[in-house]
Amino acid sequence: MWPAGKDQFREVINPYAKLLGNFTEFALEVVFESYGARKHYASFAASNSHVIRFLKYKPIDTDNKKRHKFKVSIP
Repeated sequence: MWPAGKDQFREVINPYAKLLGNFTEFALEVVFESYGARKHYASFAASNSHVIRFLKYKPIDTDNKKRHKFKVSIP
């Protein structure tokens, strides 16, 4: 999954992501219950899925001297 032998990163981050997902589910269930809407939590949880993804970004081109500058004008 990870290039250049970064399997150790995957082994560390997968349990973290699962723990974070479980905590999110618990917190949402508590919020639903506090608003008296516990009966709606199951359908909400079934319709939502959260995934932690790490995208592959290209490294910054430090050799390129051209920088993009944005001008902001305040009326």
